[in-house]
Amino acid sequence: PIAPLDAALDADPQFGLAWITRAILLAQTTDRLYLDEVRRCLRAAEACELDARERAHLVAAHAWAEGRLHDSTSAYGRIALDTPRDLLALQVGHQLDHL
Repeated sequence: PIAPLDAALDADPQFGLAWITRAILLAQTTDRLYLDEVRRCLRAAEACELDARERAHLVAAHAWAEGRLHDSTSAYGRIALDTPRDLLALQVGHQLDHL
């Protein structure tokens, strides 16, 4: 799923949620070799204009990248409760429940 995100970011480098999603996908590998790229994606997302839900995703992704899995799980759970059709929050929250 990285290639379609990269294509979307090539078309719109200000697509904040794509940067966040890319960071999350790389973080999910739990391979520390991707940590610099995860951080780069999160910095790029911070430079974008984000709505409240996207900012919540950014906070949750930062928590994951910093190894604060409980905080990240809680943050994704709050997003899922607030916006139950947010499939990214549901998927990531579910995956974090199993780590």
